[in-house]
Amino acid sequence: MNTVVKRSLLWLFLFSLLLLGRGSVSANAAPPPAKLWFTFESALSPSPSLEAVQLIVCTTEACESPAFVQRYAVCDAAGCLLNPPGPPDRATFECSGNRCLGTIPYPYFEHEYFMLIVQFSDRVRQSAVLGGMPTEWGGESAWLIRVQDEALVVQVDADFVDPYQPYSNLLPGFALTLVVELIVAGVGLWFWKREERASLAGRLLLVGLINLLTYPMVWLVFPSLRQFQPRYLRTMSLYVGIAMLVYAAALVWIYFSDKRKRLLGIILTSVSLPLTGFCLLFVLIVAGYGSYEVAIPGLSSELALLFTELFVVVAEGALLFVLSRKSLSILQVGVLSLLMNLASFLAGQAVFH
Repeated sequence: MNTVVKRSLLWLFLFSLLLLGRGSVSANAAPPPAKLWFTFESALSPSPSLEAVQLIVCTTEACESPAFVQRYAVCDAAGCLLNPPGPPDRATFECSGNRCLGTIPYPYFEHEYFMLIVQFSDRVRQSAVLGGMPTEWGGESAWLIRVQDEALVVQVDADFVDPYQPYSNLLPGFALTLVVELIVAGVGLWFWKREERASLAGRLLLVGLINLLTYPMVWLVFPSLRQFQPRYLRTMSLYVGIAMLVYAAALVWIYFSDKRKRLLGIILTSVSLPLTGFCLLFVLIVAGYGSYEVAIPGLSSELALLFTELFVVVAEGALLFVLSRKSLSILQVGVLSLLMNLASFLAGQAVFH
């Protein structure tokens, strides 16, 4: 045991040195870029598909001479700006579906005006010159572009929701999910099994442990697979997903082990939790340090939500079935898991939306 303790302390010491090494240069990270979000809406039938975009950044409201042009794909039809001045280093412009994201790095924030030239499958359309670009690092602006027969009408997108926003309710969401699902599980288990209070409390404890395993998957892993997500978040979510699978296997092993092995498993799991947290912090620092890259391709919000709910219903139902030692039928755990997650989903919509 002394050897194990010494090795653990050594690893913690080396890990601390790595953290200190990262922290010593954190001040050298570049400021975050300004972001411009563009969402396209079309009432035309059939709706033309977006092929290329030119974001023309202007020095004046008249836009006589562009400061630089950011682009998505190659706009080469009649009406596109030919041989435009290129964007600054580290500037990006990407599109997916009906949304585009442009980033402007520090220190190129002195230009307030812009216009859009967009090549669609049927023709090229352009907007008027507008003001309102972010003029400081880390600033954001969101614009709604209405596609008309011959032009683009651009206005501030008052209903824009940042794709990163859902993570802000991580802890309140977990508290709400846990309370709602424990209530539903308690009612369902009492209705089906009519168990004594102690037995019911044990089953509810299992429900709580299962939520600890599935909740990070629901609020971290699956959302990171959507469009326009920070690239470092996908790296971190891979680590979280693997960790949750390992802990799920450990929970099943502990539950079915004899008393001696169960105690050992609980001790090892308890010791591993802070180490897992330190490793998560390390992954977050390494992957996210000075990184403002956004992963553009991904699932739509609707598909991500569908896969998330399917996963959590199946995963929680399967764990409940296995950990209940099959005292609950597959139909019972399936219905119970569906009801728990439906209730928590509706509660989350009511509270956070």
